[in-house]
Amino acid sequence: MRWWFAILLPAALAACGSVPSEPIGLDHRAFRSSHEAGHEPWGPLALRHVRDERPGWELGRFNYLNESYFSEELFRLPVPATLKRLLYRELGRSGAFRPEPEVELAHYLLDVTIRHYYLKTDRDLLTILPVIPALSSEIHVDLEIRLSDVDGRLFLEKRYDSQSAEAAALLSGVEGSGAERLVAITAALLDAMIRDLDLSVPSVWAELGRSVPVPGAE
Repeated sequence: MRWWFAILLPAALAACGSVPSEPIGLDHRAFRSSHEAGHEPWGPLALRHVRDERPGWELGRFNYLNESYFSEELFRLPVPATLKRLLYRELGRSGAFRPEPEVELAHYLLDVTIRHYYLKTDRDLLTILPVIPALSSEIHVDLEIRLSDVDGRLFLEKRYDSQSAEAAALLSGVEGSGAERLVAITAALLDAMIRDLDLSVPSVWAELGRSVPVPGAE
């Protein structure tokens, strides 16, 4: 092995940096919905199921020489728990519903399916020397939600699928910057979900020719 390869290779690998220095928490500034309901909450809502149907490699796989997938290690909590807590918090913050942790006490039931959720990077160490190369990264967030009530009425069933790809210099901390992009995409989709969930309730009741009932009212 040439001397310059032996010196530069460890430095290049160190520059790759597998994850951001600090896992991302629910307090991240981007995780704030802009939607404000402007009405009394429609009623208590419970997040009944969060189904994680991602392929196994999307949960995390690191490979210096090829594709690496990041998801769980980017956050302080596992992805399903992160999404569940964010939805509960922001639905309550928006004023659209009253978050209810007990399914038996809820009037509206929300189910979430995680189809895809990852940050993928692709590097080839054969191209690192003698010049630092460009590095590709890809983000895919694919979530499906279903809102019904305790009587089985379906209010919303929708899939939110967003993908983003870009090239970045290897020394720019691609996983770190990619994590910020993942947060931004997640926040945008959550914001759209909360708006759609809120608007779906009066829309469905209007189609039935009725005003939105108050759960628990006589």
